[in-house]
Amino acid sequence: MNHAIAIFSRQVVLPHKDPADRFIVATAIYYGLTLATVDTNIIASSAVQTLIFQTDRKTIPSKLLPINRLGTTH
Repeated sequence: MNHAIAIFSRQVVLPHKDPADRFIVATAIYYGLTLATVDTNIIASSAVQTLIFQTDRKTIPSKLLPINRLGTTH
């Protein structure tokens, strides 16, 4: 976190006003990173590129599988 990210976080458009999510998204954008998340609010936003995770309940309940925005696993 730095001053530029803190200021930029106020400009991030998310479907909710959670400041922690704003800091996370602003940091990812600032550094040009893809954000890995299960947070549906962040995934629903087009503010940041995301690598979405879903639980594979058929095999191991806690195992997470990365999926793309089309819903297919990698």
